[in-house]
Amino acid sequence: MRYIFTILFSLLSLFASNAYCAEFGFPDGESNGHTVTEGKKLNVRARPSKDATLIYQLRPYDRVYFDTDSIYQGDGEEWMKVTAKWGSGPVMAGYVTNLHRFSGLEKRNEDFEAKVEKIRRGSQRGAKMVAIALAVLFAAGAIAWYFHKDPKVRILGKKENGMRRIFFLNPAPYKSILIITLALICGTLAAVGLLLAIGGGSYGILWTVKIICSILSVIGYILIVVAVIGVFTKHAELLLFGALGLLIVAYNDDIVNFGNKCEDIGKIFLQEVNITDYFLQLLRDNWIPIFIFLFLPLALFLSLASIWLLGAGILIGIEKMMTNRYNIHHPCPHCQQPSEPARYLSKSEAGYLELPNNIRLRPGAYGLLHITHPVTGEKMPTTLLNGRDRLPRLCANCGKKIQANEGTDLHIALVGAAMAGKSTLTLRLLAEMMKNVGENKVSFSDTANTMRDKSIPFKVKWIANNGYISTDQLPNKTAVSDTASLQVNISRRNSKIPYRLFINDVGGELYDSSNRANGENRTRFFRNVDSILFVVDPLSTDLSDCDPSQRFRRWERNIGGARVKLPLRQLMDTVDNQLKQYNRNAKDVDINIIFPKIDLGYIPAEYDITSSASLKEFAENELGLSSLLYWAKQFRSLSLFAISATTMPEEANISPLYYELFHKQLRIGLRK
Repeated sequence: MRYIFTILFSLLSLFASNAYCAEFGFPDGESNGHTVTEGKKLNVRARPSKDATLIYQLRPYDRVYFDTDSIYQGDGEEWMKVTAKWGSGPVMAGYVTNLHRFSGLEKRNEDFEAKVEKIRRGSQRGAKMVAIALAVLFAAGAIAWYFHKDPKVRILGKKENGMRRIFFLNPAPYKSILIITLALICGTLAAVGLLLAIGGGSYGILWTVKIICSILSVIGYILIVVAVIGVFTKHAELLLFGALGLLIVAYNDDIVNFGNKCEDIGKIFLQEVNITDYFLQLLRDNWIPIFIFLFLPLALFLSLASIWLLGAGILIGIEKMMTNRYNIHHPCPHCQQPSEPARYLSKSEAGYLELPNNIRLRPGAYGLLHITHPVTGEKMPTTLLNGRDRLPRLCANCGKKIQANEGTDLHIALVGAAMAGKSTLTLRLLAEMMKNVGENKVSFSDTANTMRDKSIPFKVKWIANNGYISTDQLPNKTAVSDTASLQVNISRRNSKIPYRLFINDVGGELYDSSNRANGENRTRFFRNVDSILFVVDPLSTDLSDCDPSQRFRRWERNIGGARVKLPLRQLMDTVDNQLKQYNRNAKDVDINIIFPKIDLGYIPAEYDITSSASLKEFAENELGLSSLLYWAKQFRSLSLFAISATTMPEEANISPLYYELFHKQLRIGLRK
């Protein structure tokens, strides 16, 4: 029974709902009648606008008749007109929207929405073109303003004292790229902002017109009231206000509709020029290409800069390995300390000029293999491999000028009293080398800055060709102030890196510890010494404390002549003190005890001058040099030689000393 009542109640409800449904419009056949589908009530307004006066509300299942060929636009919606009697009121026109709620119009409404969207897109095409043109114009203006002054400096960077960095290692192009990128972004934002400002301003003006129209409709009624008051107060002139008020009221709907129309136009125009969504969508859809376009130049420059710096690092690394491999420490021949980083010089008519801005002559921001001097125009090499060491330079430590080819550092120090024959021995050893390895492989280096006697190269060549030293070829007495190393380059057989031989021959007076003037460390070459030639000349060395033999004393008396002699102990103490001062271990240094001037006959015939053992016996028995031999044992190796630097080769006995010193101790390849 309960189910029967439920069914009956449902049928009654359905009947009641249909009974309350109404028909509106004037049917002209069944083809144009459309039923409201389920949902909320539909508003019928006095004009095609959501803000128009509400006339009636259609309920679900109401049937409406209207001409489906007439379409009205308002507030971006499709409206249709229906003329009918609404309730108990007069017959009048009304407009309805949301046409998808009417049976049979769903598809038409969808087509209309697509049409409206197409119209909207088409109408924005002009705004897009204007926005793009404005963006380009703003960006171009900003870029032109930035580059109008010193465009070369803006792109390449400015020079500092005539020096300009490599293009992609200069901050100027990076700054320019960032400025261009910022100009493009700001130009786009400015274009969108300007269009929005125009659209918003236009909407504001038209909205003000609507407000004025709305206020005007109220003013009409106020004027009528004023006129009525004038009638009662017998102010006839107020009737003019009444006439104006009646005119306004008569056209009230038109005035209000005009105001609403202005607002609609303002909204549509604002929507037309609002292309924010367009640019945002463009950014979302194409952010990768846009990002690449904006930052590709910057990434390219950074890549080139990285490659350049990598190349510079490789060249510096190769030079570092080369200097370690060939024992190149860039010692200064004057102060004996490392001369790098030296201040390299370029020659001009005004003299030698340094690179400005404290630029180091190395691969870097101003050049990879060469750096061009801004004044002289000279392309200065940046590495040892392409000839940097051929340039004149100033030592970083003492500031003195150097111009010497770098090479494997080898250092010889000659120790002995004044007039002991150290300089003569030096010339004879160099001549022996030139004769053995070839004249074209031995060259003197930096003679202009370190060699006081410029004739030494010619004397060495003459001695090599003739085999002895004549009176004309004897070297000058070494001045006390002459402390620079004599530098000799010796070419290698299988490498472009030569040996760089430093021969330190100083005045014997510098070994005199009683002379206060010698406290300036004139024997600083012990900082780097590899081999020592300790010259014991019986004519200039005081051996009185060594207890020499009677035979030697007789020879000494026969030679005669008063001489200023230097005690042997002072020579030994000077060597010890200098090695200690520079933290050098004697175990890293070879020492050779040289007995020069054997042509004077102070070595008895029973001693073999070619035998080191025989010379030790001579030193102990005849000269009393046991303390010297004992002292010399602290060195890496000890060798004794007896020579005569001025005589012919068969009498000079130079070859054994030459091979021991250069071949065994310094490990120089001596073959031609």
